[in-house]
Amino acid sequence: MDITTYKYALQVSQQYELTKTRSHNPLRINFRCPICGDSKVNMYETRGWFYEYKGELRYGCFNCNKNYPFPFYLKLRHPEIYRHYILEKNGDRYKKKEPTVEADTSNIGKKSLTSIIDDSTINKYCVRLDRLPEGHPALLYMQNRLIPEERMCLFWFTMKWRELANAVKPNTCSNNDPEPRIVIPIFDEKGNIASMQGRALRSTEKLRYMTVKSSEDANKVYGLERINPNETVFYLEGPIDSVFIDNALAIVGGTMSLEEAPHKKTRVWVLDNEPRSKDTCARMLKLIEAGERIVIWDKCKWQKKDVNDMILKEGATKEEINQYLRDNIVKGLRAKIRFNEWKKVIL
Repeated sequence: MDITTYKYALQVSQQYELTKTRSHNPLRINFRCPICGDSKVNMYETRGWFYEYKGELRYGCFNCNKNYPFPFYLKLRHPEIYRHYILEKNGDRYKKKEPTVEADTSNIGKKSLTSIIDDSTINKYCVRLDRLPEGHPALLYMQNRLIPEERMCLFWFTMKWRELANAVKPNTCSNNDPEPRIVIPIFDEKGNIASMQGRALRSTEKLRYMTVKSSEDANKVYGLERINPNETVFYLEGPIDSVFIDNALAIVGGTMSLEEAPHKKTRVWVLDNEPRSKDTCARMLKLIEAGERIVIWDKCKWQKKDVNDMILKEGATKEEINQYLRDNIVKGLRAKIRFNEWKKVIL
């Protein structure tokens, strides 16, 4: 199955009720059937599926027994998404003109995300982590960080990071010497790769994290293609932390104004647990004063600064941290009181 079909299946499935990805390789996504509505008696019944069969993706329901190839299903149920899917899958020979993307001013300000990185560029230089052989150093690195197995498909590996970076944005690196990195693709809401971040695997590299954007206004919010905007959306400080959290995003490659950050009505900010950091405390105070919803770590039993370290070094579980986040969303005066009790610096 090609990466374009994979991306669109993830994107479309997030619109359905009770969606759960059961497997990434082969891809199997389960949800309530949008055609028949599944059971009228049991609201938790999920018998609709996107599933991979002989290398091709299909839609099937065990209740109404509808069964279609994914492209036909997309055309039937989501004609507008199907149009973009066909354009991307088949390339320029099908394009009459460049589609325009209208910016949602409530989500991303007034910028339109028009620049993308071709899938062929990523495929030329990278291998997805879940497709690497057991024992591969890159796979072992992520396994040692306790990254959930079902999330390995979100990360790639390259031995040619500098060459890849220069292919996306010329003159990013001074040479094309081999350099191994974990590659974190950053998609826009339509599933196009807009930016990417490389995590160094060698301790000798000067930049541990390096972000390359296809253009200056390219999307730098990680996770947009997977979240449900109608539920609480957690903003974390790094992509790796975000994969442990349900319905989470992360901003990479610098800061972003509140006007630009998507999902204003449902977003919650989760900054690192750094009560002695003036920078973190100042940013948290700014969010509180702007009326934003945030999570404060004052009542948690963990001391490490980020989610991955809490799990890796303190034995926290993903479920415990997700529950803490849901239970400790505050804003306004309550946030200010708890913030003042938590911070250890004078601002």
